[in-house]
Amino acid sequence: MIKNALAVCMSITLLLISFLQPELTFLGSNGLEGSYAAVAAREVTAKEVTPEAVPAPDLGWLLLAKDTDTLYDSGYKFVTLSRAENVTVVSIDFQAIMDDLIKRKVIGVNSRNMHLDHFAENGRKAYFISEKIPSDSAKFAEEVIEGYDFIDSKVFVRETYAREAGHLDDYIALFTPDRKQYIANSTEGLTLYHLEKQKKIRTMFANERKSGIERSPYAFSQDNQKLLVRESNENNDYVIYDVNHSKELYRNSSLARTLSKLEDGITRIATQFDEKGNTVVSLVNDNEVRRLDLPPETMNAVLAPDNKSVVYKLRESNYLYLKDLETDKDRVLWELPPNYSVRFWFSSGALPQVITQHAVEDQASKKFLACQKALEERGQFSVKDGTVDYQSGLRIFPLLHFIMTKQSVPANRPEQSVFMKDNPIFVTRNEKYANTLVFATIHSQRTGVLQGGVGFPDNEVTRYYEPMVFGEQSGFTPQVPKTDVDPLNKSVHVNRETWENEIGELTKPCDESLILPPTKTDPSFFKNYHAIYPFSKEIDFVAGADGVGLGLKAYGHRYPDENKIQIPILIYCPEGRVENVVMIQDGIELTFKKDQFYDDWQRWLGKEWHAFTSEKIDFDENVFADADFANIHSKLPPFISQNPSMIRVTINGEKVEFVNH
Repeated sequence: MIKNALAVCMSITLLLISFLQPELTFLGSNGLEGSYAAVAAREVTAKEVTPEAVPAPDLGWLLLAKDTDTLYDSGYKFVTLSRAENVTVVSIDFQAIMDDLIKRKVIGVNSRNMHLDHFAENGRKAYFISEKIPSDSAKFAEEVIEGYDFIDSKVFVRETYAREAGHLDDYIALFTPDRKQYIANSTEGLTLYHLEKQKKIRTMFANERKSGIERSPYAFSQDNQKLLVRESNENNDYVIYDVNHSKELYRNSSLARTLSKLEDGITRIATQFDEKGNTVVSLVNDNEVRRLDLPPETMNAVLAPDNKSVVYKLRESNYLYLKDLETDKDRVLWELPPNYSVRFWFSSGALPQVITQHAVEDQASKKFLACQKALEERGQFSVKDGTVDYQSGLRIFPLLHFIMTKQSVPANRPEQSVFMKDNPIFVTRNEKYANTLVFATIHSQRTGVLQGGVGFPDNEVTRYYEPMVFGEQSGFTPQVPKTDVDPLNKSVHVNRETWENEIGELTKPCDESLILPPTKTDPSFFKNYHAIYPFSKEIDFVAGADGVGLGLKAYGHRYPDENKIQIPILIYCPEGRVENVVMIQDGIELTFKKDQFYDDWQRWLGKEWHAFTSEKIDFDENVFADADFANIHSKLPPFISQNPSMIRVTINGEKVEFVNH
């Protein structure tokens, strides 16, 4: 945990030095730091952003980095955007450039886990940090710093620094702007070192360990003479110190106010959380602090090289927005690829030709956006406008959008927010297993009420799904997945046959972007009496075989003893070997083993499919039939909470997490 915090601090600070993205910090009324993940996301509507035409000149180059579960981001790409409407995206796969340098043993020789640490403002020099592969005789774990010049095509600095294995001693926390010195977290506390000479200059704070005050270095002034740190005191103050004598120069609980005192002539972005968990973004220009009118759920704000605009991204959204700081107007720019965020912003001519010669029109992004448009048209929803219908037959299309993007469309009608909460189809944001799907009909108290009992009792949970099962009135056709087909707006049921025929041309843009399991037409190994249950037809369509949803409900739920239940999980995994499966809720794990019909599922659907069943769980059918949540008591998932569980599957030896919204 400490290592993660220091690594994040280091990376973000370097961006701050480049006048780019600052660290996100939560400061409550008492100054205590809070959890980023704990901040509740608020629904964003179209009223908050007014789309407008982007001026003809492009916006320069944005360096994107893919979020990962490791210490650092990876999967780097540059993009330049030409205009807001009918966006043309030109991209450079910078990760491929890095991989080529590594392959040719220019950088990363005898190292591993290399990441991009910093880019010079002129786009010419990049700095990388990697982990040196240890020898048998190595006493300490070692990290390698490398600086590569893309114009001279050579490494201009390569230094190795050691740290005691398993600890953070001598771990780099912050570089000076000129990259000649750095601060490390040594056993003596924060210590200033010379990079090339590998020489200790001075310990920054005497008796730091004994004082009990932890200091996290945040930024140097451009002349290296001042250091801004965050202190773990009552108010979590930001403090500016003189580098040479560690004399306190200024203290404030506001990051923006403290940055305004660090130096003159510099413009930066400062981002913090207020006591309500809302994001506060400020523009710091010399000694002036201007709070920007950005949505409170802003999570990624980066300042333009000319200081005239800011790009930002919101939590629970992939859309990238641009705010003009002179007119204070916002506009939608583009939808980022899933799990990417902006790290650096360069002016149009900053990158050297050796990098820009790899620029190509981003076909993957183009195809992705074309598929999204097709899904929006067929499902009559809009991600940008925040409109969606999760109750009619059109609901299949925002569900498919979730499977493709790994992001759900927020329900603009509060009563419909339960649909994705109860959704039985789980996806992972781990790109290696992007096509793997997990089907779990019961994963919470709510879904236990909805799916666990016999029949379809009338209660507060089932009423929402009644039209999907019985129709809007007695005798009406159930609201199975459907869409309207032009020119006569003919209503067509959405299944694999119509997907390939009646609506095939309309959904053709999704052929390469929306990857679903292959269609299977063989009869099921169980009796398919074609009953409809909540989500059963959605499962059938996504899984590609008629009866999968029925099989999970009618044949997957087992009642081995009185007041006990076992629940199923079905996994489609074309990427490799599936082993351990657990369901996790509130930190408690429920274990699964291979289902007794494991081989039958595979004979029917294929070797990529894996059926599991859970251990026994307490289940009082009468309590669940009444949706009496106050009397649902369980020590095991998924009946600890009404909130969905997370499912963790071990694939090829790697633990992969799956979520349903």
